[in-house]
Amino acid sequence: MGLTPTILASLGPSVAETSLLSAHRPFLSFLISLGAPAVYPTRVFDFIDPYSVLKHKKHVLRLPQLGTRSASMCSALEYLFALAAAATIISTSTQLGQKTILVWGCTNQAMPLIWTFLSATIHIGAALSYKIALGSNHRTPNHNHQSPESGDPKSSAQKATLHQISDLLGREFRICALRKQLLAQRIEDPPSVAVLLSCLAGIAGFWHVIFGIIIFSSLTFISVVEYLNYVFWRYILAAAVCRLILMVELTGLRAAQRRFEQKAQVGRTSTTVSEVK
Repeated sequence: MGLTPTILASLGPSVAETSLLSAHRPFLSFLISLGAPAVYPTRVFDFIDPYSVLKHKKHVLRLPQLGTRSASMCSALEYLFALAAAATIISTSTQLGQKTILVWGCTNQAMPLIWTFLSATIHIGAALSYKIALGSNHRTPNHNHQSPESGDPKSSAQKATLHQISDLLGREFRICALRKQLLAQRIEDPPSVAVLLSCLAGIAGFWHVIFGIIIFSSLTFISVVEYLNYVFWRYILAAAVCRLILMVELTGLRAAQRRFEQKAQVGRTSTTVSEVK
């Protein structure tokens, strides 16, 4: 049982992967962090740019071209399976705490569940680090020139808020393969706060696995057969499902990135030809 956190960590998402996904689909990223209860360990005290995930590996997974209806069904299935995985992990951790005894905390039944939620907290911290870093990238002089006759400021603010909410919902429920705009960017000069949060997330992920080993190796009054039949396979299945969803979304982001790069290359070529003529 003590090896369970280590095995789950090998299946779990890294903080860089969930941070990258959270820039486009934050709620799905949160569900994945709940459904895969262990963090894939990274080097501590290092700031890892989540954008590097797009070019870090050559994935063999290729997504077919999807229409609007097929993409909507795919997004709905992703949420359905991610919710099911998160519910399975929460339910299993709760029952595990209630039906076993922790050697160093006999009256504490919540430690497996606490360990589960700590994983999501680590991913949230890493996502916040990436959001701060992206904000520093976008910090440019204000180009929103509004005329004095633009109307009621309160009405304009309400329209802007509604537009932001609509845009957020549209991005959340659209699969990454159909991105019209790639929000994730390479971080050239991350601010100190972002680096600090990223380093803390890496350290927390390392200690999270150790903390899980301590908890699971200290559980008593459960046999190996019972653990394998009622606990282990649920954890593994939920983590594998979340891993598959994450791979699909990251593959979609890579496809969108290649599409944008090809368009930019065509645009640069056309400009060069025009200048030559």
